[in-house]
Amino acid sequence: MMAENALSLDITLARGDFRLSARADLPLEGVTAIRGPSGAGKTTLLRVIAGLEPGAEGQVRMRGEIWQGGGRFVPPRARRIGYVFQNARLFAHLSVRENIEYGWKRRGRPAGLRERVIEALGLGPLLARRIEGLSGGEQQRVAIGRALAAAPDLLLLDEPLSGLDHRQRSEVLGYLARALGEARVPALYVSHFQREIARIADRVLCVEAGQTLGLRDFPDPILAERAGMEDGAPRLRIAGREFALCDPLPPEAGQGGPVRLRVLGDEVLLSAADPGKSSAQLVLPARIGTIRERPRGGCQWGEAGAMLGILGDGFAFELPLPASPSPACGYREGQAVWVIFPRGSLLALAG
Repeated sequence: MMAENALSLDITLARGDFRLSARADLPLEGVTAIRGPSGAGKTTLLRVIAGLEPGAEGQVRMRGEIWQGGGRFVPPRARRIGYVFQNARLFAHLSVRENIEYGWKRRGRPAGLRERVIEALGLGPLLARRIEGLSGGEQQRVAIGRALAAAPDLLLLDEPLSGLDHRQRSEVLGYLARALGEARVPALYVSHFQREIARIADRVLCVEAGQTLGLRDFPDPILAERAGMEDGAPRLRIAGREFALCDPLPPEAGQGGPVRLRVLGDEVLLSAADPGKSSAQLVLPARIGTIRERPRGGCQWGEAGAMLGILGDGFAFELPLPASPSPACGYREGQAVWVIFPRGSLLALAG
């Protein structure tokens, strides 16, 4: 990877019995999720990147510039990083507008950025309101807006939706994806929720017990046609077969054009014969593409031993296969199969 378009990490940090060891080259485009269990070191890794852990050893390089290492340490205020925490940490004595303008005024007032961020996050009706009168989801949208209005080179989000309920989480995730697109800012997004990561991220970096285990891109999403509504749920069409999506479409999906869906591969089933009438969300004919070993560091696939390529009419994705008794489980390239999508295994993307 070209260093001028990457955040490069090669650092260690010891704190008591915990030791963080991170080596990765993270693309500075789109959203990179950092996933791992509680206590894995996700927040500590963000703090190192932000310059809040000067005791870390090794190097942090941003587009080839050394931020930390070799006797050089760029202080946090000079790293042009936006940081959104689990709680909003807004200025309670300021209005929504004044909170957003705090970031905007500090960074040279980029033309039109403040207005684009406000519109993308749906904050227009809230600008005159005080912080204490906002819901948790609204406060997090303001926190995101304040961070983006400062025109950062990188946005760090440390489980920003953890304090929200399912409805608020889905809503804010959609606004966040839209705002990142408008501001054109790369982001690192910490979470341990697979469905949340699948909706917004382009790739995932896994962290376990203080170790970075590898970076993996998500496959291209499946495109589905709109087919109306049924009992308040959106109906979609793939390869001529209609189904009802379990979750509402993200607010930014609008009214026209295809819907982008991500497959949760570890929930999908295969059958060598047509299963007939099924309670599954969707059943599609397909064939086996390539069969390959599980990539190193692909920790989001759990104990998978191999990756099975699935090719269908207008869609393609990979499924993880168990390591035993046989990684290939008797499948062969070119074999005709039926793909069974249980309810909830197809997610509408947030961006």
